[in-house]
Amino acid sequence: MFRVWIGENAGSGVRLAGRKSGVQDSGMRRPSREGCIKYRHTGSGIRRTLVLGFPAEAPVKTGKGGELMKKTGKKTVTWLAMAGMVLGLAACGNTDAGNESGETIIFGTNAEFPPFEFVTSNGVIGQYDGIDIAIAKQIAEKNGATASIENMEFDSLLIALENGQLDAVIAAMSVTEERAEEADFSTPYYAATQVMIVKEDSDITCAADMEGKKICVIQGYTGETCVQGMGYAYESFKKGTEAVMELVNGKCDVVVIDSATAKKYISDNEGLKIVEDSSAFEGEEYAIAVKKGNTELLEKINKAMEEMLAEGTGCALSAKYAEAE
Repeated sequence: MFRVWIGENAGSGVRLAGRKSGVQDSGMRRPSREGCIKYRHTGSGIRRTLVLGFPAEAPVKTGKGGELMKKTGKKTVTWLAMAGMVLGLAACGNTDAGNESGETIIFGTNAEFPPFEFVTSNGVIGQYDGIDIAIAKQIAEKNGATASIENMEFDSLLIALENGQLDAVIAAMSVTEERAEEADFSTPYYAATQVMIVKEDSDITCAADMEGKKICVIQGYTGETCVQGMGYAYESFKKGTEAVMELVNGKCDVVVIDSATAKKYISDNEGLKIVEDSSAFEGEEYAIAVKKGNTELLEKINKAMEEMLAEGTGCALSAKYAEAE
């Protein structure tokens, strides 16, 4: 299982890193629940908060150059002062703000992960919609550019980024140590955790109960990594809907998946429920990936995030898509 924590400042963004369980961590408490990330100024500095009903983190003091600094034991962890939550403007319809620069930013995604990315008849960018797609649109517009979406398998995203097929990846991607070796990441915009989807009459009440059960995961996603770390056998699917249908049809006992997406599948399929186990699944955070060394684009992305934070719209997009479910 990956345990994600904040690592060192990576250029103009913040690189997060992950590690496998069994390695002693630095004492940093990661968010064990789901929600969008928000920063607010207080008299003693800047406080980082998980919104949508999630608990606040400890206060974070402002350091040099506008960075946020948080000490954990012997390690000092830095955040960009204006990291903020990018779930920005509430009015993110399909209206174009104009392409002042003539530039197109190509974002790669895997549109099989509602409410973050999915295919619909009238999306915010062509046929694509969701929290991440709306974020991509806002980032492009704030840089006088147009956002374009390339939909592909999740496992192909970072490869396509490295090969120059994509400018950035926005796909509810958790930042792990391995991924941080392949790409640079923006400041995080969403805190999540893994959960288990089971049938309502299931006897699975915690992760340990999955032993000996038929487990389904999504290929390449954090849930697969977690189950691997636990040493359980599993079957992987390219789409979350395929894994959930295995459960609905009685062909598997449990699906391990990100919390927000689990809620969507629960609402769409009767007879299912979510089982949480915070002792087995620690928090993770989503960020936008760019090709290693592409500091120019990384700075543009983080600047757009800063502007969204300054506008005070906070988690409007997250709330909008949660309500749409």
